[in-house]
Amino acid sequence: MPPPPPIVVVGGGWAGLAAAVTLARDGIPVTLLESAPQPGGRARTVDGPFGAVDNGQHLLIGAYGQFLDLLATLGLREEAVLDRCSLELRMSDLGGDRDVVLSVPALPAPLHLAKALASARGLSVRERLAAVRFTAWLRQRDFALDDTPLAALLTAHGQPQRLTRALWEPLCLATLNTPLAQASALLFARVLQRTFTGHRSHCDLLLPRAPLSDLLPEPAAAFIAARGGTLRTGQRVVALHAPAGRLTAVDLADGTRLPARHVVLALPPPALAPLLDGLPALAPLRATLTQFSYQPICTVYLHYARPMSLDGPLRGILGGTTQWLIDRGGTGTPGVIAAVVSAEGPHMTLEPDALADRVCAEVAQLFPAWPAPAARLVTRERRATFASVAGIETLRPGAATALPGCWLAGDWTSTGLPATLEGAVSSGVQSARAVTAALAAGD
Repeated sequence: MPPPPPIVVVGGGWAGLAAAVTLARDGIPVTLLESAPQPGGRARTVDGPFGAVDNGQHLLIGAYGQFLDLLATLGLREEAVLDRCSLELRMSDLGGDRDVVLSVPALPAPLHLAKALASARGLSVRERLAAVRFTAWLRQRDFALDDTPLAALLTAHGQPQRLTRALWEPLCLATLNTPLAQASALLFARVLQRTFTGHRSHCDLLLPRAPLSDLLPEPAAAFIAARGGTLRTGQRVVALHAPAGRLTAVDLADGTRLPARHVVLALPPPALAPLLDGLPALAPLRATLTQFSYQPICTVYLHYARPMSLDGPLRGILGGTTQWLIDRGGTGTPGVIAAVVSAEGPHMTLEPDALADRVCAEVAQLFPAWPAPAARLVTRERRATFASVAGIETLRPGAATALPGCWLAGDWTSTGLPATLEGAVSSGVQSARAVTAALAAGD
């Protein structure tokens, strides 16, 4: 008797990789299909003029429990692939105002956050007290909020304009990649909750020691193959085959049909939507997908002939186009500084060279002793993340769908998180567990 068809995972981004690894770990045959030449999705490595870099700078934090568990599953020790350091935010103002510095002390939660806010340098007593009162109010409510735009919530709670500009807005852009006036207060509160209410280490920064492809996609592909699974790149799914009201196969662009016992669709909404056409059970999901909007991320990599130091892993910038500078010296690209610009804005109308010129001018203003970079590289992901706008949680579906045999994964699904690498991994693990439970039930 021939073996049953495999579980097919469509999409080799971090959600699809997490789903496939989880299934392979449990001894379930899996085939992972990725349309691109390499896995990784929107968090992958690209070749630059000064070595391998990522298609956009990503930051990880200690609260990323599902991601850290996945590394352990792959046999990767955290200390071997990540540098962990305590969180310190230094925000430098191009307008000449004093720096704002928030350092998280080695105290148990939530005392560490209260102490960090109460002792933040560069903020007035009034601004520090306002921040402490606001976070205390969030804790009293257990971070459960009616979802409104974050800007409106901050105004309602008397957060001073400079405090918002120097702290809340940069954190919002870094975590939700959505402008303050549109951003979901509920999702922002959940980020604060996960980061600052668990163990103190949850707010540590985790800095990859290698490009992202070396961190997850390549080890995951090896793990899947070692357990009898298959990763097939350059394989685009063009249709879903669902006779008799159950998904049983996927059709590939080369004309072949791949049978599947279950299918996990780990695709972003724009890529997923066309596959749902002609499937009545998924018509409501198809309509929901059209209601998502998206936000870009631009990263300008600056390569210096000799390494420049930020006196820390990152530096925030206020009053310019650049939002964050990240030192990539520990990722195998010494001498490279990544300048990040999150969310929409006038910078999206600039040509790459013009954007790089503007970033270089702002870096030169902040660090006048630095030489001009020897080389530059601009990466743009125009649909880097779904927009974490107020009300978005009502649209996000779970892993199960109305079509038997069909499951969803992706950072845009109902993870309780904004569009982060942790959200992507969590969704993949969630969908794999759902498939495993269905198989155990005889489905």
